[in-house]
Amino acid sequence: MKTKIRLDTITDIANFVLIASQVKPDVYLTNNHGLKVNGKSFLGVAHAHEFSELWCECEQDIYSAIKDFVAE
Repeated sequence: MKTKIRLDTITDIANFVLIASQVKPDVYLTNNHGLKVNGKSFLGVAHAHEFSELWCECEQDIYSAIKDFVAE
């Protein structure tokens, strides 16, 4: 599953990490240039916040868990 997301605030980052940490498979945040960070790491997600485009990647479908962050 690959979904474009938005994380606008520190609270969004913290909530995303909390959700990602509850998922068994790995969760990654990527950009459109191939950079990838661990979606379960607060520091990693905070760094990814600066990406021009932010995508969530996971082997499992976690759309319902992260739907509040999905970019329309």
